[in-house]
Amino acid sequence: KDKAEYSQALKFLEMALDINKCLKESNSYEHLSALSNIGNIWLLKEDFNKAFIYYNKAYNLLDENKIYDRSTIANNIGMALEGKKENLIACKYYLESYKGRVKILGSKHPLTLESSYDVAKIFLKLGKEEEAIVYLEIWWMNSLEKKGGPAYELFQCYSVLNNTKEALK
Repeated sequence: KDKAEYSQALKFLEMALDINKCLKESNSYEHLSALSNIGNIWLLKEDFNKAFIYYNKAYNLLDENKIYDRSTIANNIGMALEGKKENLIACKYYLESYKGRVKILGSKHPLTLESSYDVAKIFLKLGKEEEAIVYLEIWWMNSLEKKGGPAYELFQCYSVLNNTKEALK
């Protein structure tokens, strides 16, 4: 995307936040969406600190009963933290996103599978192959696509753990 378009979008979203503040609707869906969308733009611009700030504001304003929305924002916080190389904390948010999506969408929904892959990838970055295998196998057992990154990473985990028999399954 053109960086001028990002700047224009940020300007409009910041205006939306100001309007919501004037209307004292800082907990409205529109306000939370604007915060999250500003985070999305900063994520695309690879300014992970700013992305985290906006996602975190939205997350903290969101009612705990809004499991789907909290799962989405938790996943976004995980991406921002991963971008900041704060993988241990990112793991916490990725796990929250995964658990919320399982609860709301079920274990076979594409967004849930995406979350299981995010959890697996962060475990791999943390050097926790055994934990990664759990989430890669969830992806493997429920995904319609039996190839690509997750399949290779599952093979790699078993190889690292010297479990050739499982690696070749």
